[in-house]
Amino acid sequence: MKKIFYILAIAMLIFGSCTEENLDEPVTTNYTVSIVRECLAADELTPIINGEGATITLNNSGTVYQQHTDSLLNARFIDIKPSTTTVTIDYEGFSQTKYVVNIIDKESQSTSVSMIPSSGQYAADLSGVLYASGITIPQGINIIITPRDTVKNLVKHNGKGGVSSVYVENLTRKVIVSQNGKFTATMPATSVGISYTIVADDFIDPDTETLLKCESQEITLYSGKKSVVQIKYVQP
Repeated sequence: MKKIFYILAIAMLIFGSCTEENLDEPVTTNYTVSIVRECLAADELTPIINGEGATITLNNSGTVYQQHTDSLLNARFIDIKPSTTTVTIDYEGFSQTKYVVNIIDKESQSTSVSMIPSSGQYAADLSGVLYASGITIPQGINIIITPRDTVKNLVKHNGKGGVSSVYVENLTRKVIVSQNGKFTATMPATSVGISYTIVADDFIDPDTETLLKCESQEITLYSGKKSVVQIKYVQP
């Protein structure tokens, strides 16, 4: 009878120890970031060679992970904690993208990120001129080009968590008008287009001391395309 009692006691100790150990094991998940290059359609299907991929950085509950994407522009992180995680993506020729994702369960999850070309052949070339009837446009006028479109739809999450606080760096441009009221800018753009608002500084005509105000201009810019715009000045 004592032997049976000892056997049961030992079994309970072993079972209890295993159970406690399992409870203490941290819950982890796998997480994949997939990059889409938002430029000309043919380029989106081209595999990356010679290490020309993106760098993915995760800040996961204070622990930082970093990987380079593979030839298909995927980066897979193994055994990370389900938590609110900040993801930063750096990719040469594209605007840096940063977002916050809430990874909440044990299942593998993934996020697809559309990267916007900001330089090179897949960015948009914008040129323009400021115009005021019969008035010479002064040099050094500032022009601010600001995106009108939301960028949140560039990041799509496949899982029970959610994505928030999407930020794409350097979509807004500040350019300075040169001689004859002309300006140029290289702008981030996509194959479906990004809409921008263009606004220039007001100025006073030195001959008549009249204030002239810029009429804001809206324009949609497309990846790899050239666009020309004329910004008009009027008396308020």
